[in-house]
Amino acid sequence: MIYKKIIYFLILSLSFTNELNYSNSIFNSAKSPRINALGGCHYLSNNISDVFYNPINFESSIHKKPYFSYYNTINSSIDIFQFSYNILENNFQKLNFGLIRRQISNLNNTNSAWLIEQDNDGIPDYNEVDYSQVYNFQDEELGVLLSYSHRKNDYNFNLKSKPIFHFIDNHNAYGLEIDFYLSRSFKNINLIFGLIDYSYKRWDNGTTEEKPIKPIMGSTILYNNILLLFSINEINAKYGLEYKVNNNFTIRYGYSDFKNLSYGFGLNLDLFEINYAYFQSNDLKDYIKQFSITMNLNEINDTIKNIY
Repeated sequence: MIYKKIIYFLILSLSFTNELNYSNSIFNSAKSPRINALGGCHYLSNNISDVFYNPINFESSIHKKPYFSYYNTINSSIDIFQFSYNILENNFQKLNFGLIRRQISNLNNTNSAWLIEQDNDGIPDYNEVDYSQVYNFQDEELGVLLSYSHRKNDYNFNLKSKPIFHFIDNHNAYGLEIDFYLSRSFKNINLIFGLIDYSYKRWDNGTTEEKPIKPIMGSTILYNNILLLFSINEINAKYGLEYKVNNNFTIRYGYSDFKNLSYGFGLNLDLFEINYAYFQSNDLKDYIKQFSITMNLNEINDTIKNIY
């Protein structure tokens, strides 16, 4: 009976909204290499690296495991850095903190460079441009994450509050994004439902940007060393496969209805974990290489104590 209620509720949710392309959000760039390698799937995660995009389960300890990620795109003109860390962890609550910074450098402002036209053809000629009025500026955006999870019986509730600070040339904006997730596990199967990506941003000139809530649903199935993933919103289905070769090495593949292929791997050692993804950007159609490292501070401290 509960399955019928969940399916009915999700179908109803997916039917009342239309998705627009909001990939310009800084938090759309906050996916970990694991998520990107798995096609961008939504799932209940066991790793602090996924906290910007997915909820974290209560079976895995993520305390004192800081996460760092960096990648660039569009001929290295866009740099993206991420950091996340667990602040509070017990059997019923988790509180995580994160930062993401996206910077676009060496942009040219030419608004004041075009002088009065001489030939009235609507096309700037060399002698109609005042190059002294052309100057470089940068587009810098900072996102903050506060992710709170609460466990009630077999249910996991997760709320993400994500303030945004955006600076372009001499203009600035502030805003907020909010996500909510509900998940439940049944032995080796997990179901997840989310109302995500609500966003509001206000610029210093009074202009505002707002986007509506987007519903998503997903499921994972664990069979031996293989994790199968599936998630869907109203226009796109995503598929992922993660194969645990041994306790230290994992390979991943992903695919979406946008015909984007992705793959990657994870190397999990006592002191740290390294993840890599090779994936395609939806908008730009170029492939991106992303690396990340998660450090285990408890193991590092124990190793230092044993040395000395």
